[in-house]
Amino acid sequence: PRLKPTEPCNTNNDNCSPQQERYPMGEVYNELKSVITPACIPKTVGSNWGAKPVDRDYAFEDPSIPRGKNKYLKVVYDAKYPVPDRDICIHGGTTFEKILGAQAPTLENFLIKRKFMGPGWVRVYNPKCIGGSISWCKWECTVDGPKSIQRLDLVSSLNGEKVKVPPAPPLSSV
Repeated sequence: PRLKPTEPCNTNNDNCSPQQERYPMGEVYNELKSVITPACIPKTVGSNWGAKPVDRDYAFEDPSIPRGKNKYLKVVYDAKYPVPDRDICIHGGTTFEKILGAQAPTLENFLIKRKFMGPGWVRVYNPKCIGGSISWCKWECTVDGPKSIQRLDLVSSLNGEKVKVPPAPPLSSV
């Protein structure tokens, strides 16, 4: 949340120090609601979004964002909807300073969140074959969501033990 504007101190009082207060999460939520709906998410049945306050450690290149653990409002909605306007993401609104991560590609978010790094084996839960082909792949399927795909080395068997991961296939280039 953005810092609230403060009243200047009375010059007659030497002990005066302005209190820096941030806007409450409820006000941030209401402003984001007006930004996201209907600009990004239409007001139709089945199209919704969610938000919750979270603590995050921010340590990237932007000096305007305080370092260390701070409160943020995490906003999630379906990737089929567009991101808010770039100007809003960069400059923020009245109650928030920026929208972080909105410009990141969906594939990048998926790979980072599911911890996919380099070649490896994956387990796909409940795949559904699609009719026709949209790529050169031999077999194409869809899944219910990103949690239906997991790295095999992170999967536990029914008795709680880690699943044995087969060795990676040899790489050959032509």
